[in-house]
Amino acid sequence: MKYAIKIISALLAVTTLFSLMACENIYDQVAATATQQNEDKSSTKKPVIVTDDDGGFIIETEEDESNTEKNSSTTRKPKTTRPTTTKPTTTKKKVIEKIPSTVAEILNEYNKAANITKAQNNMTVDKTCDVEIEIDEFISEQWKKTANDLVKSFMEKYNGQPVREVYVNGKPTRDTKTKDKKTGRVAAEKDIFIPIMYKDYMSCLTTNGVTSATATRTSDSTYEVVIRLKSESTDLHTPPPITVTGMDYFDQEVFDLGVFKFKSGTVNYKNCVITATINADGFVENVKHEMSVSSTDAVVSVIGIPIDGKLHGDYTTTFSFSNIK
Repeated sequence: MKYAIKIISALLAVTTLFSLMACENIYDQVAATATQQNEDKSSTKKPVIVTDDDGGFIIETEEDESNTEKNSSTTRKPKTTRPTTTKPTTTKKKVIEKIPSTVAEILNEYNKAANITKAQNNMTVDKTCDVEIEIDEFISEQWKKTANDLVKSFMEKYNGQPVREVYVNGKPTRDTKTKDKKTGRVAAEKDIFIPIMYKDYMSCLTTNGVTSATATRTSDSTYEVVIRLKSESTDLHTPPPITVTGMDYFDQEVFDLGVFKFKSGTVNYKNCVITATINADGFVENVKHEMSVSSTDAVVSVIGIPIDGKLHGDYTTTFSFSNIK
């Protein structure tokens, strides 16, 4: 009996020892698993100690729902690159806040804009002329008809034909010596092509030389001026003092047809009107000069023979200015 008790006690002691060793191994495994979790935080599994059917201990893993939710909520979506869109650069258009109202103000603004425009060295100028001249009295009806036919034929070559000059650094890009095949004209220097001829300015109008001047807004950035000059009379070879302050005048070159030449006489200027568009940058975009001329004591040379006569006509010239730099 005594030996049986000793044997049972020894067996219990051995069993207890083995149990303690097993527990130590289990907790070592638990510690190792915890370390693994710290190293790999992305793991969503955790160890669980459970007993098996024989009363032993085993380690299983189960999904950590909180970590799974946390990881799924903090998972970053792949970065998507949006296509870059460049907004179009829009230049704000200048606006004219106030347009001139009095005659003095209108003349001042027109003079300034016209002269600034002519002073530009780089620009494109388009010019169109229309000259209508008719001889009223001349030797006989037959000679009058012949002369008028000749004048009309000559003017048709030029009337309504636009002439363009492109100026770079103040000089025309066309040859000033070679005639254009279509028009028969050579390029003109800026001070000749743009009124006032042979002057470095386009206008020097004063209130003493006009009968009226109006300004009308045509858009937010442009307005139109209409200036009417006083009528006057001068000799053919004398520049009319009022007219030449704003436009070129009628001279013998206009009626020089080789066989027929306007040699002398008094020229009457009337209905002289300047119509121009001025923009917010202070430039003249376009200008039109209109005048009516007549002479009751004209002397016309026919093959060198001076013959008295009468004539009248209308003279219209338009200019457009663009590509001003």
